[in-house]
Amino acid sequence: MTNKRADRQERGIARRLGGRQQPRSGAGPWRKHDVDQGDFLIEAKYTDAKSLSIKLADWEVLRRRARTEGKLPMYCIEIGGRRLLVAEEGDVTDR
Repeated sequence: MTNKRADRQERGIARRLGGRQQPRSGAGPWRKHDVDQGDFLIEAKYTDAKSLSIKLADWEVLRRRARTEGKLPMYCIEIGGRRLLVAEEGDVTDR
């Protein structure tokens, strides 16, 4: 994804979910991942393709970093003109 496209997606997620975009898209040693939304640490994904894969190892990295900050992990995925939120069931149902 282009930096412009990623930046626009992250700003939109932060605005819609009431969070804040992480500086430099989490590229520095601190403030990893794309959006901090209070309860959730969010990683943004986008594709023009008809499918997108999520690797368990990537989810575990997000989960570990989120837990370290006292937050819950979430993916925000844009695919096929739709916006999807992906979180672990227990994180949503146990609240």
